[in-house]
Amino acid sequence: MRICKKILSSALIIVFLLSSLSTALPINAEIIEGVGDYKVNWKLDTETGTIYFSGNGSISRFGEWNKYQNSIKKVIVGSDINKIWEGAFSYFTNLSEVEIPDTLTDIGFMAFYDTPFFNSLPVKNHQICLGDRLLGVEDFCGSITVNQDIKHICGGAFSDNVYITNITIPNGVVSIGDIAFEYCTVKNMVIPDSVTSIGEGAFRFCPYLKTVTLSKNITRIETDAFWGCNELESMVIPDGVTTIEYWAFCGCDNLESIYIPSSVSLIREDAFEECPKLTIKCYENSYAHQYAVENGIPYRLLDVSVKEKGMQFIIDNLEAVKSIRYAYGEYNNERGIKYGEDAVSHSGKTLRNKGNSCTLQFPKPGLVSIVITYNDGSRDFYKYDVIKSEPTVTREGNEITFGNLTDLKVLRYAKGEYESSYDIKRAEGAVAISGKTLDSDAYTVTLEPGTYTFCVQYNDESYNYYTFDFKG
Repeated sequence: MRICKKILSSALIIVFLLSSLSTALPINAEIIEGVGDYKVNWKLDTETGTIYFSGNGSISRFGEWNKYQNSIKKVIVGSDINKIWEGAFSYFTNLSEVEIPDTLTDIGFMAFYDTPFFNSLPVKNHQICLGDRLLGVEDFCGSITVNQDIKHICGGAFSDNVYITNITIPNGVVSIGDIAFEYCTVKNMVIPDSVTSIGEGAFRFCPYLKTVTLSKNITRIETDAFWGCNELESMVIPDGVTTIEYWAFCGCDNLESIYIPSSVSLIREDAFEECPKLTIKCYENSYAHQYAVENGIPYRLLDVSVKEKGMQFIIDNLEAVKSIRYAYGEYNNERGIKYGEDAVSHSGKTLRNKGNSCTLQFPKPGLVSIVITYNDGSRDFYKYDVIKSEPTVTREGNEITFGNLTDLKVLRYAKGEYESSYDIKRAEGAVAISGKTLDSDAYTVTLEPGTYTFCVQYNDESYNYYTFDFKG
């Protein structure tokens, strides 16, 4: 650690000689500078109580500048700082102003707790926010929904909230910080696909957490992520995850099954320590298969493979499948799916009569719960957010342009008003543009005056209908 003090001697001499200017600067005013342990430079102006942080590291709670905490009134964080640690400025009794760049999203638990600045932050729906970052939650009981304008749930935001029974995270949240839900009493969690990172210990010691649906866009299960979640029974690791870190599921006494995709290429040796009931579901010769063998963990090799595609869910290798069910909504057991909204059931025997692969074609967008039951009685559960493929449409006069046609099956149109693609196809003068022959992801046509109906059909069987009136 290096500290240097630059006494403003010239200014002090002038003050001493010209007593009429004696109020311009305190006699003991000085600039104090230092270099922290985490690639951070800091500079404290004791006259104004302002401390500046620069560099490309993180601000810890152990920097030598902490000895001046009672003098610090304002914190300015440089644009390259990447993290503020847990409790870094907590209990700074005179800290009333903080400037943080929008790029800094990793703010630790209680980083500004019990300071005039923290106490002045806006509270909306019991949530304490700093811009689009959720710093914490007031004492609250029951169900809570994260504000729609929140992009980042900071470290420890919900930690120790023992009376919150349900937390809804809206699509649009991008990151979840370290120990964000530690010791929380929620039972079920759904992490939307907008989330790309979940911090260390995010769900550590959640005593009643039973089910978690993870974002499909994360790539890591971080250290301690689910440590001590004793009620957690099963888990599906999303395809695309590459790493399961230290003690990620340590002490999950009732964790019976976990699906690990072939994308995982690193699992730490003690990731599943003290999980006595665990069976790993994986594919033959995958890293997870090798890991289970080497660490003496029971495993079951999966015969089926699944693929998500817009309005479709494709299942291959049906030899061991007894049945497939799905229903709209979120369900965590086969009974819920069986009696759920728009429930559909398929016999494995019937499906195999048509081949060794099946495609579930969904009629509308929305969250679908799927269960595949095998002949040995085991089950795999999936949650799929069905998304309809849609073109972009722009119009200028009698010219119409459809974009986003990369996965187009066929674009049809004809003069007149029609209710189906079949009717358009049979109409006089109908035009059909095949996606196989389209040489770009857009199609433009200029039409004569009249009323026209268009159907844009994608390979996932998403149908989009448009009617336009073109004047002369």
